[in-house]
Amino acid sequence: KGKGKGKGKKGGKREGFEAKGGGLDKPDRTNRSEDARRQVLVEKGTHTEVKKHSSMGCAVVTIDDARVRQAILNALGQEATIDGIKVKLKAQKDKETGEEVPTDIFVGWGRQVEKATPLGEAEIAKFFDQMYNQALAAGRAPGGVPTVAAAAGAGARPPPL
Repeated sequence: KGKGKGKGKKGGKREGFEAKGGGLDKPDRTNRSEDARRQVLVEKGTHTEVKKHSSMGCAVVTIDDARVRQAILNALGQEATIDGIKVKLKAQKDKETGEEVPTDIFVGWGRQVEKATPLGEAEIAKFFDQMYNQALAAGRAPGGVPTVAAAAGAGARPPPL
């Protein structure tokens, strides 16, 4: 053993400067939810609402109709390209219950990508509104579930309106 006599990392009595109320005061930490870089930005589209985390490179897109949301996920798969940025798509799950939120899609592209080339929430809303319109234009499959036109293909950008 070293010469610390038991007053090091493992405990021991605190003596001296820190125990007497001296020591350096740490600056007060800011509440993370109040940090401007962590705020949620909201953009409403025609059929969608995008809640983008300002610097984290992810967003949650709420679609008006759960059936259309499912059709979009089925058509796009796990990846898409929005405004030239490759994003990953997943069904959004409730944090507490772990169950899928039937109207929500989680969209992620990463903090580093967001830092280098920010993806605007308006662009995300526009993309998913176009996908919504394509789903409706393609008609409804048996069982009343809308389908996105096969021409969209996995990861393809929808044509401009």
